[in-house]
Amino acid sequence: MAQKTTKKRPDISGKKFEAMENAEILNSIVLDPGMNPKLSGYRKYKGWAYIGGMTGLTYGEEVAAFQVLYNKMIDEGTITGKKIKEDGKYSSETSVAIKNLQRQINEKTGMGILVDGYFGIETWSGTYALLTGDTRLLSAVMGKEPAKVGAEVPKKKIKEESGEKKEPLEEFTSKAGKVTKKSSPNEKFDWKKEYSKGLEERGIVEKDDYGNYQLTGNAKAYLEEYNKAQKKDWKVTESDLEGAINNPSGFKNRHAKAIEYIIKGYEKWVVGTPEEGFPGAGEGRGWEYAPPEYERKPLIPPEIYAQLTDEEKRKADSIPDIIAKEKDEEAKRKMLATLEALMGASDYAKLQMLKNDILPGDVRKNLIQLGEKLKG
Repeated sequence: MAQKTTKKRPDISGKKFEAMENAEILNSIVLDPGMNPKLSGYRKYKGWAYIGGMTGLTYGEEVAAFQVLYNKMIDEGTITGKKIKEDGKYSSETSVAIKNLQRQINEKTGMGILVDGYFGIETWSGTYALLTGDTRLLSAVMGKEPAKVGAEVPKKKIKEESGEKKEPLEEFTSKAGKVTKKSSPNEKFDWKKEYSKGLEERGIVEKDDYGNYQLTGNAKAYLEEYNKAQKKDWKVTESDLEGAINNPSGFKNRHAKAIEYIIKGYEKWVVGTPEEGFPGAGEGRGWEYAPPEYERKPLIPPEIYAQLTDEEKRKADSIPDIIAKEKDEEAKRKMLATLEALMGASDYAKLQMLKNDILPGDVRKNLIQLGEKLKG
């Protein structure tokens, strides 16, 4: 008789996360089962998976990422507590650690998230608040303003703000905005290395095997869209733009305007802040904004956006405002159901939904009617 064998779990530890920045680690804790097929079947609430619980995510890299981040927060003095094992297992020790983090989030922000030992969107957003001092995302998830703001802003950030120093890409867009059609397209533009790093953090460029910056797929689509509307002197090829980014001595006004257009394209369709973001459905107490992400991702990919007519683009651009300004809660729930379906659809299905179901006629009415069908 053949001996029965048992499948051994792969060795998952926190080693791969140890050299990462806190922001990178937090962004590695993926709670959306749609982004990680391996999470299908785990306990979910309103579409979102948890770390922890009897049928939640109990083993894997997301758990290891939390463990490493928790220990780093203790080392850096962000929270107090006893360090835990970084083995990728949701043990009783990890559950106690999550509860400790949740208590300290409540102490520092006064928001009252559930102290249940499960790491969901409330705890994700609270951790973001402790790391950055920014409670806006947590407020959006909880649906209320903080009673007090006790999260400390990192010293580096305080130093920058006290000197009123702009973020690299804010500084760039301010300078690029002064370049007009009356400017010479080939006049030299002062491009700094910090701008390239900012583009990389935004996901507009990435480094190849040789350490050179190259445009990502979405950025290429925006560049193509930009060139369609430009006169010959202002057009920029992909290789020309990449060459200018990698060799700032050759950076010119026409490159600056192309980059400015790409940045604005990314900002148009991203998960954002309560004041100006795109509302979505998440886990927690009711319908709130989509979970915060350090690495901002387009909700309508530029490849799809580029296939819309000018009128369709105008209507698509109005969707965030339509949903955000809707006062009828039931109507908003239906709109959000439509939005959630749109976000989870394939590129082909996304384009068909936009062109056939959402954008023709009254967009608000279409969002509600389609959401009603999806909900039941």
